[in-house]
Amino acid sequence: MTPSTMGWTNPLKCLGQKLLAPVFWLGVWQLFAFLVDRSVQGRGNELLLPYPATVFSVLVEQAGQALFWQSILATLLRVVLGLALGAALGVLLAALTCLSSWCDRLLSPAIRVIRAAPVASFILLVILWTGRGNVPTVIAAMMVLPVVWDSLSQGIRATDPKLLELGRAYRFSRKKILTLIYLPSLRPYILSALTTGAG
Repeated sequence: MTPSTMGWTNPLKCLGQKLLAPVFWLGVWQLFAFLVDRSVQGRGNELLLPYPATVFSVLVEQAGQALFWQSILATLLRVVLGLALGAALGVLLAALTCLSSWCDRLLSPAIRVIRAAPVASFILLVILWTGRGNVPTVIAAMMVLPVVWDSLSQGIRATDPKLLELGRAYRFSRKKILTLIYLPSLRPYILSALTTGAG
């Protein structure tokens, strides 16, 4: 029996396979940075497309400063808050639009407009309306909300009607129908929406 048939793999081979994609894209980055440098003849190329080594050296320099980590932490907290807010609103709106055809006719066009509009336009409006500090939270919420709403709306409508009929036959409470029928059926839709939204 060979190591591969026994489920063993060469660690160096595994590491090489994992590093192949990052090394490739670093090479592409280096090549394009070189082409930009040649195009502008060294005048401002670091603003247009800096070399990977330049970015790494600046990152190392910034990593030694407390303000750098404070800024990253503050931004991450705002983004997580926006994701949570967008997901909660998406769940609420999906439930409303599936329960009421009137809510569906009223809210669906607005949610689709949010999904179709460019992010840059919202960023400018949020800066004008609420200030720069709220941009990550509001934008994250606005980007996640339509994704969660769309995915959960599909999931709710795709729930097996026979299971719902069975629940009613056994006189399940609304809480039991939610926890025993809807939530298991919606789990893949929720995971898909959160994965897409987080991206």
